[in-house]
Amino acid sequence: MNLTKELLKITTFLGLIFGVVALVPYTIFYVLVALFLLSSICSILYYRKLTKFELTDYKTTMITGGVLGFASFVGFIVVFIPCVLVLSFIFKSYYNYGIPYLLNFQAIWLFILIIIVVAIVCASTNAVSLMALQYFDILRKGK
Repeated sequence: MNLTKELLKITTFLGLIFGVVALVPYTIFYVLVALFLLSSICSILYYRKLTKFELTDYKTTMITGGVLGFASFVGFIVVFIPCVLVLSFIFKSYYNYGIPYLLNFQAIWLFILIIIVVAIVCASTNAVSLMALQYFDILRKGK
């Protein structure tokens, strides 16, 4: 239980950092690729550096990767969307073309649905990438 809380804190913080970095123009593509593929790997490697944590089997690895991917995307959205809305009043950028229009009352359900679907995709890709990390660890150790 304590392991899950620590990993969720690390991954959510990583998502918050990605949300801030994505506000820089022309970095959104690289941030999203890192968010979708590397957020669970980075948090597991950082936690492994702090403790003697090892991934035991593929089932727990997939579940852990999915939960960490979902949490990182939620952390990303919690920072990115409000910052884009605040910045839309100051600057005109390419972020402003979709997000403020999705937040009106008629399209809020569509906005929530898009966030949930993308979070599930992020969870799936992070689960697969964490499973690949475990596979390469097994190959490296020669088990």
